[in-house]
Amino acid sequence: MGSFPGAGSQPGVPYPNSSYGQPLPGEQGASQQPRYGELPSTPPPMPVPPTPPKKSKTGAVVAAAVVAIAVVAGLVAVIVWKSQGDAALTPASPEAGECVAIEGSDNAALARPVDCSDPDALWQVAVSLDDSASSCPDGDYDEYSSYADGTKLCLTLNVETGDCLASHGGVNLSEFGKVDCTDAAAELEILVVEDGATDIDEVCGAIAEAFSGVYYSEPARVICFGHSQSV
Repeated sequence: MGSFPGAGSQPGVPYPNSSYGQPLPGEQGASQQPRYGELPSTPPPMPVPPTPPKKSKTGAVVAAAVVAIAVVAGLVAVIVWKSQGDAALTPASPEAGECVAIEGSDNAALARPVDCSDPDALWQVAVSLDDSASSCPDGDYDEYSSYADGTKLCLTLNVETGDCLASHGGVNLSEFGKVDCTDAAAELEILVVEDGATDIDEVCGAIAEAFSGVYYSEPARVICFGHSQSV
């Protein structure tokens, strides 16, 4: 894989019901005060300040554009590293730089190390933390903690410009994957992957088709999302 100054009373037109400060007939020279029981008239409203310029359209994620965006940007889930059973389902904790495929549900999922060129390799480990209570670097990382050894993985999207993504109607990361852009299930298209950048507005704001994006600080990267042609 998402702009008027107000107006007060017109010049030369008295403010309605503004008897405050005006002498009553036959009382020239009367005190410039309202009579007992009368409230002073309300002064004209202050002019409304001009509306500030709109921020870049990528300053906020388009709400409910597709379920996939909610999954991609900022979802924090828990992964359980299984310690027994099929050896194929009990890999060692992935290291930084390795890519993983997510299998199972968010409550009992497995990150299986795979080659980064594998179509299932949607996620890449950016940082591997020894303590699950530690924080990932600044950015839109997906976080996975291990109940077994107390570690945490900070994951980034392993995508290239032109890739398309689909949620397949689900919300679990295991249901999310890369698809051909001609596939009717395709929901998001990756418009740009900019290495060395962290400013979403600067990178994605220059792309008319981009409606959102994510960024990572380690390694520094911005990814811009657009709607796939099938949406």
